[in-house]
Amino acid sequence: MPTDDDFGTLLLPPNHWSVDLATGDTLELLTDGFSTKDGRYVFSILFKGKPHFLVTTLSMPIGLSRGSPETLSVGEPFADGDPGSLAKPIEHWYATLTTGDTLEVLAHEYAVKGERGAFSVLFKGQPNFMVALLSIPAGLVKEVRNASGKLQWKK
Repeated sequence: MPTDDDFGTLLLPPNHWSVDLATGDTLELLTDGFSTKDGRYVFSILFKGKPHFLVTTLSMPIGLSRGSPETLSVGEPFADGDPGSLAKPIEHWYATLTTGDTLEVLAHEYAVKGERGAFSVLFKGQPNFMVALLSIPAGLVKEVRNASGKLQWKK
């Protein structure tokens, strides 16, 4: 597990995946893979540790998707081969979609840029840098709340 000043180091750079939704929209995310549990897709990233451990970064209803998630490319966005270390602990976020479904996401922030919303994480660097963990059409998101239920963004 991470120490007080190391909030987690990725074992490998995550891969770029996409999920086609029943709405016709597409989610794009960075992940090491997914599994299914209780009717949901569970996407995770592998962190270094003794033993190494998975952290769930996105959980979504299987019924929201149209088919299985697909790998688009391997090892993004760390072109230098360094998988990266988190600059601070990641937090739980809940995105309620216009379909009524809820996405559970671990991230540092949610921001809308153009027609897409992005849940991002802060990585250590010189300077620290944000990486979009999940990109989603902004029009599909009704509201975003943090773990305590405080409204962070509303359509």
